[in-house]
Amino acid sequence: MESSRRNFLGASAALAAGAGLPWPAGEPAWIAHDLHTHTVYSDGAHPVDLHVLEARAFELEAVAITDHYTP
Repeated sequence: MESSRRNFLGASAALAAGAGLPWPAGEPAWIAHDLHTHTVYSDGAHPVDLHVLEARAFELEAVAITDHYTP
């Protein structure tokens, strides 16, 4: 099944509405993601806006910024 942001949002809405799985049973639902990213506010090399642009360029559907706490 082709993955896209529109498919992902449609699937989320269908599940929230109780319509069941929007993909065939037994087929995994893949989401392109990066769930471990650091910015210049921690020990990363790039600012937040560059991470967002990169996520869009790679057509990621989810990204998590996981900076370390540095008061």
